[in-house]
Amino acid sequence: MKIISDNKRGMHNYKVIDKYEAGISLMGWEVKSARANTVSLLNSYCFFRKGEIFLCNAQFKQYMLVKCDETRDRKLLMHKNEIVRLQSKLHKLGHATIIPSKIYFDNRSRIKIEIALVQGMKKTDKREEIKKRDNERYIKKVLKNVY
Repeated sequence: MKIISDNKRGMHNYKVIDKYEAGISLMGWEVKSARANTVSLLNSYCFFRKGEIFLCNAQFKQYMLVKCDETRDRKLLMHKNEIVRLQSKLHKLGHATIIPSKIYFDNRSRIKIEIALVQGMKKTDKREEIKKRDNERYIKKVLKNVY
């Protein structure tokens, strides 16, 4: 699995509830752009339209001299029951959203995208998470020096 791009900034601002894997419908120049690692998932999100799920604001940089829309809406390929389950969870949670966490090549060289159902974190939650992470690092460092 080769990671093309990940959304570290987005994952920092949200609390992950659930993750899903989906295929993505791309044009030829977008695949070439992905192979060149010129994809940005910053400020991108997913939305539902007519029972289908779409990726919005994901930026695939222009490849060579192809005239294109870099931030067009791209259809995500998921089974119907997965889409219904995701839509019901989103509706049940209320203040939640779906963001892409990473885009990658799978073992068969297909481009896949990992989307996450997330809820926004408040500043205090972020501070607690940073404090927890620092404590874990400190414990690992101490244990490493002891043995």
